[in-house]
Amino acid sequence: YLIDWEWWENFDDPMLLELLKQSINNNFDLQIADLKINEAKNYVNSSKRNYSPFFRMQEGYRLAKPSRIDSFGWKKYEPIYNVKRHLLYSPLQVSYELDFLGKNRTEKRYFLENKDFYEFEKRFVTLTTVTEVSSLYFNILKNEKLISLYQEINDLKQEKLEIIFEKFKLELVTELDVIEAKKEAKASEENLLTLSAINGELKNRLSLLVFGDKQRDEINFNSLDYVNLFYSTDLEISTDKIAYRPDVLMVEKQVKMAKLEERGMKKSLFPSFVLSGETIHISEMFQDYFSPE
Repeated sequence: YLIDWEWWENFDDPMLLELLKQSINNNFDLQIADLKINEAKNYVNSSKRNYSPFFRMQEGYRLAKPSRIDSFGWKKYEPIYNVKRHLLYSPLQVSYELDFLGKNRTEKRYFLENKDFYEFEKRFVTLTTVTEVSSLYFNILKNEKLISLYQEINDLKQEKLEIIFEKFKLELVTELDVIEAKKEAKASEENLLTLSAINGELKNRLSLLVFGDKQRDEINFNSLDYVNLFYSTDLEISTDKIAYRPDVLMVEKQVKMAKLEERGMKKSLFPSFVLSGETIHISEMFQDYFSPE
């Protein structure tokens, strides 16, 4: 799948590696891509048949009588034309298409490019899956870290509210101070609930990507503090690197396939030139099949 697993091991997170591998194995789009590749290979093999002669052989039975009229137009004697003959009829047909206008070459090229396109699409889906799973995973870890901080802030706001309320009973603060403390505690609680809901949605999306229609096991997320972070990317990204991005290459291949399909449709309107011939073997049913008669 063209995945550099050694690079992913630099994060020193076994759970991340396990999720990435399961997402590759359970991905529906990758399974569909495999079927498309097999189908494209069959089309390539089918197109190669156009370069070989076509043979067709049949076997039949006929009950025949001599003609009642001879070669001079005279009626034959009745006992002769009443004789019945049991015949084995074996025609052999041969045909070969002359590809003067390049119809077969264009078709074969299209199917070859189509196979390469689906193979690239499989690599593209693989990279997209790995990117999406890792992005969701690290966003979840980040949100888990923020949730723990928001929880601490919310606890402090609740403690502050209790202190303000006690001071209000002792008439050390005004009612306005109590209202402000309640607003701060309420806002802190809402922020915590909102971020928890967002993180829950991210976990559902990650679970769907990783397990597909398989049984969904519980994912034990590590703390972001224990993930080994590193930086090994050049600060400057050249235009060449952007030009070879998978999504850019994908669009280029789609344009190329569209042009080949258009060319094939135009050539399909051209006439075909075919050499064909037929030979027939007829023998008596109750005689030797290979008799020259």
